[in-house]
Amino acid sequence: IFLFLGVFLFSIVSNAQVSRKRELGIRVAYGFINQVLPEKDIYRPVLVLPYFNYYLSRREKRSKFSLYVEPQITPVFVEYENSGKDQFEKELGINGGVSYSYWFNWFSIYAGLGSGPDYISIATKRQASGFICSDNRFGGIKREIKDNCYVDLHVRRRHMSNAGLQNPNKGINNFFAGIGISKFY
Repeated sequence: IFLFLGVFLFSIVSNAQVSRKRELGIRVAYGFINQVLPEKDIYRPVLVLPYFNYYLSRREKRSKFSLYVEPQITPVFVEYENSGKDQFEKELGINGGVSYSYWFNWFSIYAGLGSGPDYISIATKRQASGFICSDNRFGGIKREIKDNCYVDLHVRRRHMSNAGLQNPNKGINNFFAGIGISKFY
């Protein structure tokens, strides 16, 4: 939350500097490698990630660092082995971090990492329910489709655990592939 407020206030103060760029977008990612829980249930999240990037480098530079904030709204489908049925669970959270982009003439590649507080509704033998932390590592490629509008493809690794505050705390890990759209302003 403090990171988000800091980025927001910094962007207001530096609004007159045309060399800064902001990006607003949304990504959706599906877990393609999902955690098999000790109960033999499969934990399948679908990430919905609105995000805000604040680029720290000048507009003309090919190499750019940015600060980002992304709320996570995540429906989770847990396939229970015993019943074969899916049950709906949920995750909510907000992550912030840093990313690096390298811009070519018509596309860019990027990578980033971040963490933040989350909430999960499921309790398993591997991870307690409630408030936890999540850390994310991601990379992708963006392509301009129209006047400062971009589409992106990305992969992401996420680990969630509660930092030892509650047992069990073995964590839940997922790998995601996703697509997103964004607008620079």
